[in-house]
Amino acid sequence: MNMSWIKPNHYTAQFLTGHGDFKEKLNSFQLSPDPWCEGAAGMCESSEHVLMESSLYEDTRSEILLELRAKGQSWPQTLI
Repeated sequence: MNMSWIKPNHYTAQFLTGHGDFKEKLNSFQLSPDPWCEGAAGMCESSEHVLMESSLYEDTRSEILLELRAKGQSWPQTLI
């Protein structure tokens, strides 16, 4: 991955692949009783949902957006 703004580690790998501590993934292994996001009725808690939609993370999304705009970047960006 040739992106200087991402510091690859255990957590970023989980987030980018969706194979982390997200209820949707944990539920597929029967490690969570359900896959649902606590902040959005009927929505599965996936990495994409957490990043783009979940009301539980609105403040964090706002911080990310402000930081990126301050650096002249737009968000969301296409990673491909």
